[in-house]
Amino acid sequence: MRYKTRQFTFHRTYEMASLVEGCVDNPSSFMEINWKNPDVLKCVSEFSKTSLLHYYIYAVISVELRWDLRKNDDIYEDSEEAREEVEATLRAYGIDYLPYSEFPSSSESDTAEDSPFWQWFRSQEERFELLWERITYEVFHLLFANRAFLLQFNRNCSA
Repeated sequence: MRYKTRQFTFHRTYEMASLVEGCVDNPSSFMEINWKNPDVLKCVSEFSKTSLLHYYIYAVISVELRWDLRKNDDIYEDSEEAREEVEATLRAYGIDYLPYSEFPSSSESDTAEDSPFWQWFRSQEERFELLWERITYEVFHLLFANRAFLLQFNRNCSA
């Protein structure tokens, strides 16, 4: 019996794995997991292909990158190179998106203080969530082999 193997892209994956490793020492980072999600509670009580570690990795990646895109939206707005890196990551994972250059920025936004880059991100948010999900599986693949990380993850999770 042949199984289809998963192809990994590993674009920014090591950077995200390092981020997750750095956050695991902070027990408050576990509060970012959506504990109200029934799937999270189910994976804690019985075997699931998507483990609590998956949910933790996704939470850390999504919170950090969303914060970065929001805090530094002026940098992304002014730097074509920075925007290209964001778009290159989406392309690397085969995610369809509307390029920033084609985005019709509106000055009549719900919140006038939002930059055109942040408006673009918000219009593409579900695509970014898909990106973060794909990166999560690659980071899991790397970190699951790190026994010291798993020990620290389990200790802080149980605390």
